[in-house]
Parts: sequence; structure tokens; C-alpha cells
Amino acid sequence: MHIAVVAADLLPERLGGAEVHVVELIKRLAERDHTFDVFVGHSTEIAKTFPHNVTIHPIKFPEIPNLYGLSYIMFAPIQIKRVLRGKSIDLVWAKQVFPQGVVAAILAGHLKRPLYMTAQNPLDYKEELVMKGLIPFKNLLPNLLTPLVSFALKRADVVACVSRYAKEQADKLGARRSVIIPNGVDTTKFKPSYRAQVEEVKSEKLKVKRRVRIITTSALIPRNGLDTLIDAVYLLPSSLNWELVIAGDGPLYNNLKLQISKYKLEQKVKLLGRVENRKIPQLLAGADLFIRLSRKEGFGVSFLEAMAIGLPVIATPIGGITDFINDGETGLLVEPDRPKEAAKAMERILTDAALYQKHRTNGRILVQKRYTWDHITDQVENMLTSISDGRVS
Repeated sequence: MHIAVVAADLLPERLGGAEVHVVELIKRLAERDHTFDVFVGHSTEIAKTFPHNVTIHPIKFPEIPNLYGLSYIMFAPIQIKRVLRGKSIDLVWAKQVFPQGVVAAILAGHLKRPLYMTAQNPLDYKEELVMKGLIPFKNLLPNLLTPLVSFALKRADVVACVSRYAKEQADKLGARRSVIIPNGVDTTKFKPSYRAQVEEVKSEKLKVKRRVRIITTSALIPRNGLDTLIDAVYLLPSSLNWELVIAGDGPLYNNLKLQISKYKLEQKVKLLGRVENRKIPQLLAGADLFIRLSRKEGFGVSFLEAMAIGLPVIATPIGGITDFINDGETGLLVEPDRPKEAAKAMERILTDAALYQKHRTNGRILVQKRYTWDHITDQVENMLTSISDGRVS
């Protein structure tokens, strides 16, 4: 099968959940003899990640602050059509709904080929939007984008949603047919290590001879609730010898630094900044607990990566998180913006050895059973073949 993929930016060291999803699937599908033309942004550095039957094409467009997506929609279609002229394409694949889905819908219509669209969070143009600077009428922009999002979803033959939450939103916005195909984890990279295995349990209390490391890998943006997390660790009892490591960058860096200073936690809370993707498994392996207090979340692959390593996780019952975190079984759930509740959850998991071990074991089993990339690739390949063969209506 020859597939054209509208991906936009795929920067090797800045791959988020949506980017990892498409990269891992293309690699595995290419190994099964499918051929790809992948359209990215300005950089083609990601090409070295793929085998010979995956060709990466740059798209040149003005990177206008706050209007990146609209700019890509305006400039990408004509360039993609030019590259694909004379090629036999079986199917078009959009990495996300916006802006890639809009471009892919235009392209699929032009080529008269079926459209497969991945939906991480159909509302990310609203829920994950971070505007830079003082923008007039910035609250109106998300509403102006809704018709474009609906246009893309209505023209997709199949919208593959990564969670029940994503499916509900896609259906509301007009998707004709939606299915759930989740994100996955590379369990050859994310696997248990000695630091994730707590061995020095002396009694019912979890006792370690070193500082307990709490970790989160999160972009420093409002929806990830990092301000609430810092409020929560400040409330932890002094009897817990803890440190918090925050790996990620974003516009809230200075705000969080001021908050840490206000609480005098400079020696206990570390803002690492951006950490390269290849270093994340090692970083997680050196921790004892993963937490993210999301206000919005389409899926949350970072939780699965932590679970695969062998870390207990604490999350909020938001978006796609409840697809894989069952409160008290595969993790602990607390409501967003409730630091006292989060602090109690952290203390509970770090002082109850049986619960700690239960969550470590259950989390790893869940990932191995449902979220390996080989398993996800099988699902995607079956769906792509069905669409290409006209067996999806």
C-alpha cells in the first residue's frame, strides 16, 4: 500500500504523544512493505529514523506566531499536490485533526482517495491552545477554527481516536465513522529497572534509604496542572524525604520558578527544562512515583510510559486517562486543582508498600497486554487495508 501522510513538524528530539504515535506506526508498517510519502514542516531531520521506503518531504510556510496551523493549511496543499503528481497513492493519512486533517481532507478530495485520520484530542485547538503575547480577540480564535475541524472530520472515511474521550468529541464534531485505536509504548525502551523496584520494605511502611523521587514529564502549559502539583508537594509531611523532578519546557517556566521560590522549595523541586526523548526512559527509571494533575488530556501516553517502567502513577479522571487508569487498581485518581487531595494520594502510595507493589505490577501487565506498538500496528494495518479495499462505508 502506498500512503501519503500529512504530519507537519516531526522533530526527532521534540516528539510529543501525537508525533510518537505516527512515527512508531510508520516505522513498523514500513517493515511490512508499505510505502510512505510523509509531509512534515521545514525540517526533514526525522528522515534518518525511517527505512528506505519512507520518503520525507518538507513543506515551506511562514511560521506566523499563533497562526501556525492556519499558515500550514494555506501553504501545504499545493506543495503536496505537486510532489504527488503522477504517483499512485492508495490512501491519505492525517496525523491529527487540526491542522493536518484539514490539509489531508483537501488532498484526499483532490486525489479521490480515502482518508484515515488519527484523533489524539479533536478539541486540542481549544483545550491545548497556548497564545503568545497580547492578541486581540484571542478568545474568538478557537471558535473560528471549529468549522475547519468539522470539515476535516466529516470527510474522513475513518477517524481513529486514541481514547473514548477523543471519540466522543469527534462524533460531536461530525465524524462519520470513528473507532478507538490507542497510543502505544515501546516496551523495549520503557521497561522496569532497579530504581523502580523497591526492595527495602521493612514493614507496612515503605522505607527507602534515599530520597524518594517524584517525577512528571509535562509541557509547562496550563492544562498540565503543574502549579497544583507544586502546591501539593508543599503540603507533603516533613517525614517524607522527597524531591520533585519536572521534565519539560514551556511558557510557564518563570511562573513555576517563582512559585517554587515562594514556598522555599528550591532544594526539593527541580525544573529540568526540555529532556531529549531518548533520555526519558532513563529519567523515569530513576524515579519512584509519576504524577500529572491534568486539567485537560486527550490521552496521556506519559502515564503509560511510566507504568511500563514500573512506576505507580497518580492522575486526574480527565479525558482519555480513565481508559487505562482504574482508581485503586492501576493508579490513583484525584480531582484536578485539589492540591490537598493530591498530597494525600502521594503520601498514601509512598507509605503503603502493598499498594505500591500492586500498582507497579498491574500497570506493567496492562501495558504489555493492550498498549505495545506491535499490537497497535496490527489494529492500524487492518483498518488501513479495510479502507483501501473499500470495505469501510
